[in-house]
Amino acid sequence: MEPCKHNALNSVARKCAKEMAKVGKDNIQALIEITSKHEQTIKALGFNKTDLLVEIGRINGRLEDRRNM
Repeated sequence: MEPCKHNALNSVARKCAKEMAKVGKDNIQALIEITSKHEQTIKALGFNKTDLLVEIGRINGRLEDRRNM
């Protein structure tokens, strides 16, 4: 993965994570709408929705980043 594309994905994921934090974990429908809103942006970068969700998990500390191991 190119560093510039990864940085762009990380930026979109941070914005998405901030919006999701405002809504809270209980409102699943709102969380789905937020991720769907950012889906077009990440598809233009060559990523899919799963890549976005994984990156959000890394940002929130739920997933460990093992790319550089």
